[in-house]
Amino acid sequence: MKGIKRIVGGVVAKKGAHPHIAMLSYVGFGGYGQFCDGTIIHKRFILTAAHCFVGWDESASTYEVLLGAHSKMTTEEGQETYLLESIECHKEYKVTQRQILYDICILKTSEDIQFNKSVWPICLPDDTPPPNSEELAGMKCVVAGWGDTRFTGDDRVLNQVDVPVLTPETCQEWYNDNNILVDIDQHVCAGYEEGGRDACQGDSGGPFVCDRTDLQKIDHHMKMNQNQKILTGIVSFGVGCAQAKNPGVYTNINYFLPWIFDQINKHDDCYPSNPCKNGGLCLDNFHGHDCECPSGWTGPDCSLAEEDLTACHKNVCISGECILDDSTSRGYTCDCDYGYGGPFCHIVTDNCVAINCNLGTCKLDASGEAQCICPQNWTGEFCATDVNECLDNPCAPGAGCDNIDGGYECSCPIGYEGDGTKEGTGCSAHNCGPSSVCTNNQGGFKCSCEAGFTGNPPAVKCR
Repeated sequence: MKGIKRIVGGVVAKKGAHPHIAMLSYVGFGGYGQFCDGTIIHKRFILTAAHCFVGWDESASTYEVLLGAHSKMTTEEGQETYLLESIECHKEYKVTQRQILYDICILKTSEDIQFNKSVWPICLPDDTPPPNSEELAGMKCVVAGWGDTRFTGDDRVLNQVDVPVLTPETCQEWYNDNNILVDIDQHVCAGYEEGGRDACQGDSGGPFVCDRTDLQKIDHHMKMNQNQKILTGIVSFGVGCAQAKNPGVYTNINYFLPWIFDQINKHDDCYPSNPCKNGGLCLDNFHGHDCECPSGWTGPDCSLAEEDLTACHKNVCISGECILDDSTSRGYTCDCDYGYGGPFCHIVTDNCVAINCNLGTCKLDASGEAQCICPQNWTGEFCATDVNECLDNPCAPGAGCDNIDGGYECSCPIGYEGDGTKEGTGCSAHNCGPSSVCTNNQGGFKCSCEAGFTGNPPAVKCR
């Protein structure tokens, strides 16, 4: 059982698609020091996984959070960096051979987060049905992060993958062979029976997000377009990486809402410097605060004039860009990303956009189904399995063969020299020089002079 580290079988996220995600790093290292992810839920608080901190350095001054980032290597417009004031992990957090429990932490920033189009809090569940309920089974939700994608994409930029929610019964059945115990209250499972798409080691603490429009009941506190998402889970653990019947396990936000609210309510959110703009009234609540806006103003902080709202503020293009268009009854059209269509860009028109063939190429068969065409040295449904070339004995006689990603390496044993390949120099016994003798010695070799000669071969020839 491993902590989650990377997105497997996903795609590069569109810039601005996840304004709620936080990159956790070490102070002064920026994106290069990224070690975990988190989720903005409030202007001072970020949720993440306890295993990112417990057992490591838990001093808040060691860390910083990068918000609004897309790439680890470059700074984006609207990107912000904040220091931490405190780190509060659940006191009952524990790891066993069979599961991780109470895997949740809340981080408090040293100052208020300044929200913009690239930095925005996500909604917590309110009256939504529990994510493990039968009506949610099969719903595809999104996990995103900067973890090491290895063969699956570019880990320097934000990646995302869609995975379906599983019932606890299905999750436990799949994990029985690995002796993993799923907690019906604390855990949410998501993944494919055949594997291929998942989170993996390095995206720890990141958000597992479902569309509020797919839920039967929604959180009514925030009405902005950016808040059409509900935080359903926190990336916690799994077995292997996108393997068949080994789904990702996420900390269930619904179960931990009382704990989250208790942490937030330790602080009076409505500061003397009213966070509500344009005369709005600040009302403290479990989520942090609400702004009761005066007539003519709207938005979470009453900063948007109602007269300035457009159709694109009120509607969403699922996989595309909203463009104002007065010639339509809706007042806008959706410019769909490649592979998507329909009035809201919600229909997949090219099945290749839904899978990642890693180093391979996606092709559509006669029926329109996507399949991966793998390059030499790679195999598997998603071209993610390395072929073991050493099985064909490609190296010279006596040489060792090491299977590496996408190829193999030949090497000579101790006491021999050469490149170990059939095409090159092969492996030959070590030459100690004239009038010398080479003998095996404790797993290696030893050079010595023949009788009647002196020297220290091979450095000093025998004479």
